[in-house]
Order: sequence, then C-alpha cells, then structure tokens
Amino acid sequence: MQIEFISEGFYKEGEDEYMSIWSFKKAFGLGLNDNQTNYQEAKSIICSDRKWLPFNQSENFIAGWHYNIECLHEFYNNL
Repeated sequence: MQIEFISEGFYKEGEDEYMSIWSFKKAFGLGLNDNQTNYQEAKSIICSDRKWLPFNQSENFIAGWHYNIECLHEFYNNL
C-alpha cells in the first residue's frame, strides 16, 4: 500500500493516518509543542504502528517518527 503525503508531518496509508507529534499537537491545539517536550513524550508513547517518514519543510529535521493517529489520541487523552 502506498503512503500518501497530506501535509507536513501528516501521511495516510490506506485508512490509517500517521502524524508526527509536532503536527498532531499543532492540529489539535495541545500543550507545549517544543522539541524538548515532544522528545520526552515520544519516549513515553507506546505505539507499535509508527513509521519513519520525511519532513519536507523543517529546517531542523530531515525525517522522524510518525505515529498512527489512534495511538496519539490515546496517549494525549490519558495525560
């Protein structure tokens, strides 16, 4: 199945959607959205459905983890 670029930090593969933490927090207006906070949260997310995908517009990152959006909803709903 092909991975489709939707927007920066947001991809879709079939019915599954994948977002970076930064993009997810930006889309849903969640908490602190800085590199240090997002890195710490990334270490706490338990999600086996993640993909290493490119960032096209970032000056600081070439690629990074993009998590199944369901994992991100579950993680941030339980904080």
